[in-house]
Amino acid sequence: MDEGQEELKIYELGYLLAPTIPEEYVGGEGVKVKDVLEKIGFIMGSDEPVMKQLAYEMSTVIGGKKYRFHTAYFGSIIFQTNSASVKDIKTALAKNENITRHIVLSRTKESLLPSKRRISMTPKTADEKVSSKKSSLVREENVIDEAALDKTIEEMVAE
Repeated sequence: MDEGQEELKIYELGYLLAPTIPEEYVGGEGVKVKDVLEKIGFIMGSDEPVMKQLAYEMSTVIGGKKYRFHTAYFGSIIFQTNSASVKDIKTALAKNENITRHIVLSRTKESLLPSKRRISMTPKTADEKVSSKKSSLVREENVIDEAALDKTIEEMVAE
């Protein structure tokens, strides 16, 4: 590598487009975002913007008018560039008033690979929860302990 040349790093851009954009123009707005990145870096992959429900209300000013919304088009792009160019990317994206929010995250090559380890996140069914609770309520003589039953019912109602 030349001394004056900085190493390329991997980044991910996540962005929200205003829901006021007509659906037929959303793809064009996504292309505008890609064009900014292609001028400065190399695009490795992208997800086209799709309408998503937001966790909280957001507001933005478009054409001098303030809008509040609960949905937006979310898109993401993985790209490679040098760290000095990230500021230029953020500046260029800030000029597009249809982009309500954006974030650039540093990524590693390893983080782009699929996970080798899968963790089962299958919750217990209601029947499995009840059967495990039942076994703790029955004493040796096969008699139900009423105090334990009341406590278990309170715990289940609290869930």
